[in-house]
Amino acid sequence: MGGMAQGDRTAWPFTGREAELEAVARFLRGRRGRGVLVSGEAGTGRTRLAAQAVAGIAGTVWVTGTGATATLPFGAFAHLLPAGPAVAASVSPLRRAAEAVCLRRPTVLVVDDAHLLDSASAALVHHLVRNSGTRMLLTVRTGTATPDAVAVLGKDGLLPRIDLRPFGEPEVARVLAEALDGHVEALTVRRLAEAVRGDLLLLRELVTAGLAGGALLRTDEVWRWRGGLPVTGRVRERVEAAIGALDEEERQALELVAFGAPLAAEPLLELAGAGAVERLEARHLITCERDTAGGRERLRVRPVNPLHGQAMRDSCGRLRARRITRRLADALQPSGEETLRVAVWRLDNGDRVDPAVLVEACRLAWASYDTALAERLGRAALAADGGPSAMLALGTALSLTGWPPELDALLTRLSAALTSDREQAEYAVSRAYAATFGADGAAGRARRILAEAAERITAPAWRQHVLGVAVLLEAYHGTAAGERLARIRALAPAADVVAARLATAEALMLAQRGQGRRSLAVAAETLSGRTGWHREDPALPLPLTTARLIACLHRGDLDHAWACVATGERLLGENAAWDCGLACLYGHRAQICRLRGEVEDALRWSREGALRLRGGPAAFAGLCLGELAHAAALTGDTATARWALARARRQSVPAFRAVGEAAGTALPWVLAAAGDLRGAVRAALAAAARAARRGLPGQELFALHDVVRLGRAEPVVERLARLADRVDGPLAPALARHAAALAAGDPAELEAVAKQFGQFGLLLHAAEAQAHAATAYRRLDDPRRARTAATEAWALAVDCQGARTPALAVLAAPALTARQREIAWLAAAGLTNRQIADRLTISVRTAANHLCAVYGRLGVNDREGLAALLARLDTRPLNC
Repeated sequence: MGGMAQGDRTAWPFTGREAELEAVARFLRGRRGRGVLVSGEAGTGRTRLAAQAVAGIAGTVWVTGTGATATLPFGAFAHLLPAGPAVAASVSPLRRAAEAVCLRRPTVLVVDDAHLLDSASAALVHHLVRNSGTRMLLTVRTGTATPDAVAVLGKDGLLPRIDLRPFGEPEVARVLAEALDGHVEALTVRRLAEAVRGDLLLLRELVTAGLAGGALLRTDEVWRWRGGLPVTGRVRERVEAAIGALDEEERQALELVAFGAPLAAEPLLELAGAGAVERLEARHLITCERDTAGGRERLRVRPVNPLHGQAMRDSCGRLRARRITRRLADALQPSGEETLRVAVWRLDNGDRVDPAVLVEACRLAWASYDTALAERLGRAALAADGGPSAMLALGTALSLTGWPPELDALLTRLSAALTSDREQAEYAVSRAYAATFGADGAAGRARRILAEAAERITAPAWRQHVLGVAVLLEAYHGTAAGERLARIRALAPAADVVAARLATAEALMLAQRGQGRRSLAVAAETLSGRTGWHREDPALPLPLTTARLIACLHRGDLDHAWACVATGERLLGENAAWDCGLACLYGHRAQICRLRGEVEDALRWSREGALRLRGGPAAFAGLCLGELAHAAALTGDTATARWALARARRQSVPAFRAVGEAAGTALPWVLAAAGDLRGAVRAALAAAARAARRGLPGQELFALHDVVRLGRAEPVVERLARLADRVDGPLAPALARHAAALAAGDPAELEAVAKQFGQFGLLLHAAEAQAHAATAYRRLDDPRRARTAATEAWALAVDCQGARTPALAVLAAPALTARQREIAWLAAAGLTNRQIADRLTISVRTAANHLCAVYGRLGVNDREGLAALLARLDTRPLNC
C-alpha cells in the first residue's frame, strides 16, 4: 500500500505533469536558452515541478520569494549575498549582488514564487537573465501582481513561458490512484475534484484528513469517501485565503448562499441586498446558474467552490445556523423544488412541519436519489400523522432500497384503508418494486401484486399505471410481449410517466430480441419527447439505460454504449446516493470495458459496482459480480474469479435475468483460466442454450462466439450464421464470419475479421482472431506470414491490459536483441542504412544484416511496416 495510505504525508506522487516536466528540462538543457518561466494558479504544483526538474542537477541554487522578504531589498537573495560592511556608494548594489550570485556558479538558479520578490530582487533576476550565462527557472502565480522586471521576461520573450492548467477530474483520478496505491471510486474522484478545483495542495490536505479521520476507506480494493469533507485547520487556512476579507454584509450573504445553495436569486437579493451579492459575484466567490426545472427559468446561486460553503457552515455556531436557516425557510415558499429544503430546515430546527409538506419533500428527496433523506422525511411525515399519503411516500422511497419488516406490517394494515384508485395503484407499485428489488427479487410475487391491483382498479388511467409497471418488470425479466404492450396502450391516453414506462419496456424488449435499431429509436423518443417522467418514477433511467446499452452492444457500437451509460448517470444526478442505481451503471461500464479489452478497467468498475450491493440477494448482483468474475478470469486471477462467481450465484435475483446472465457468461472464462478448456466450451454452449430458450438472441450470439474464441468453431458455425440474420447491425455477421474462417482454417479471412473487430473497438477479439490467423499460417507451412500475424496479435494484446485467453497463450513477445531494437527504431524513423551505421559506429553491412534479421523476426517487409508495428509495440530503447 502506498505511503499516503499508511499516513506518510511526504509520499505524494508527482504525476500528470510529465509533458511540462519534459519541456522545462528541454529549456534548461538548451545550449542557447536562458531558462524558463513557469506560471500557474495556487496549488497547481509549480514548486513541485521545479523541484522535479532540477532533481539530480548538481550545483542548483534556490531562491524563494515570500511575503516576509518582499519589503527588504534583495531580501529573497540574502542567503547568497556576502555579509560585511557597506561598500562605496559608487558600486551599484545590483552589480554587487549579481557578482555575488555568479561567484557561486549555479548550474541552475531556481527562483520560486517570483511574484513575491521585492523590487531589487526582481531587478536582479532580470539582470541575471539578460547578462549572465546562468540557467534560470522562475515560478510565478497566475492572477497575482508580479514585479514588472519579472513579468517582462515572459512578455518580451526573454524566457519561454509554460502555463500550468489546473488539473481536471481525469488528472485528479490519476493522482489519487498513485497516492493511495489503488483504485478510487468514481464518485469520490468527482467529489474531490470539484472541491479542490485543481489545487493539489488542498487535495493533499483533504486526503490526509480523510485517512486520519476514517472518511477515506478502502473496501474490496476500492477507495471510497464516506461522509462530509473535513474542514481541518490546514484546509480552513487555504479556504480562508481563497475567500479573503469580507465585510459584514458580504459575510451574511455568503452564509445565506452556503446554507441555501442552490438558492434562487430573488430571495437572496431580498435577504442580503443586491450590493453584497454583486460584490461576491465580482470576486468569484459565488456563481449563478440558469435553472429551467418545472418549466420556469430561474437564476440559482451557489458558492463557486463547495468547500467554501462547507467552511462557512462550519464556522457558524448552532444558534447562528438556526437563525440563518429560519430566515431562508421564511423567505422561501414550500412549493415546487423549494419544498424539500424548507422541510429539512424546519425539521433541523425542531419546528412543526405540515405533514403534506413532509410527504412532498419525501417524494422530492427520492426523485433526487437522496435515499437516506427520503426515508427520514417519510418517517417524519408518519410521525406527524400524515396518514396513507405519508405511508405511500415512505413505501415508494424504500421500495427500491430495502424493505424494513415493520414497514411491511404497516402497509399490510394500511391496504384496507386505501379507497381511491390512485392510492391502490401507488400502493401496488411500491410493493411490486419492493418485491423486485428487495431481498428475494421475486418476479412472480411482483406480477401477482400488480395483477391483483389491476383487477381491483376501475379507472382505466390508473389501471394502465399499474400494468405499465408490470410490463416493464417483465421486460427486465426477459418475458415482455409486444401484444401486451399494445393492449395496455389502448386502455387510455397515457400520462408522461406511463408512456415512458411503456416505451422503456418496448425498447428493452426490442434490444433483447436483437432489434437494436428499433430499440434505439424508441429510447431516443422517450428521452426527447417526454419531460419529468424520471421525477415521477426515478427507477426508470436504469431499464432505459440497459435497453440502449444492450442495443448498442449487440450492434458493436461500444462508444455509443459508453455514452448511454453517461446519460444514465446524468439522469441519476452527479452525487446520486442510490446504491442500486450506481451498481447497475458501474456494472454496465465494466461490461463495455471488458469487450474493449480493457480488463483492468473492467475489474475496477465491477468492484465499484459490487461495493454498492447489499450483503444478501440484490438487484444487479449478477451483473456486477459476474463482470468481476469475468474480468478477473481474463487477467488470470482465478481465486478472485471463483470468489466473485460464487458470490454472484448467492446474491443474484431472478427478476433481473435479462442482465444477470453475466455470471453465466463468465463461467466459461473462469474454467478456461483454470485450464479446463473442455469444461469452458461446455459452459459456453450451455449459456447459449439458456439464452435460446428464453428468446434472447443477443445473449446467445455472444455465448456461441465464446465457443469460437475458445478454439471450437465447428459446432457453432451454422447457429451463428442464422443469428447473423436475426440480430441487426454489423457485429453479428462479423462474429459469424470469425467462426466460418476459423472452421475453414482460412488465415487471410481471419486477418480480415481481426481488422473488422479492431474497427468495432473489440481489441481482445481482434487479438484472438489475429492469433488464430498465425496458427492457420503455421499449419499451411508459411512461417513468415505466421510471424507477421503473431506479431500483430501481440501488438493488439499489449493494449488489452494483461488479458490472458487460450488463443493468446501461444503468443510470445517478439524477441529482438537490444542492438536490433535500436536499429529497428532508427530505421522506422526514416534513417538509411548508411545513417544508422554512422550513428552507431558500425559498418553499413552490419546495419543491413541486423535490419534483415529484424524484418524476419517481426514478419514485416519494409520500413513503413516496421514503423507501424513498433509504434504499437512501444519497445523504444531508452537511448532513442
